[in-house]
Amino acid sequence: MLPLFLAAFLVSSVAAADCTYSGGDVSARWQVSGDKLTVEFINKKIGNNQWTGIGFGPNMNSSVLFASGEHMILHTQNQYLTVY
Repeated sequence: MLPLFLAAFLVSSVAAADCTYSGGDVSARWQVSGDKLTVEFINKKIGNNQWTGIGFGPNMNSSVLFASGEHMILHTQNQYLTVY
């Protein structure tokens, strides 16, 4: 549920031209240069056998999701969220 909340917050923050978010143990920063988006997402409390994620989209039902699990490997989910 936390990644979905962050997705909604980040989308609204982008519209406000804010390029950083920090709350508790989670922080994110992003930069847009031309048609390239660079994102850094940090969860300081992730442990073994846990995962974290971040999503982007115009609303919760049309978000593109990214998740990271064991060994901090980024998994791109080129799918849209259909339920939340």
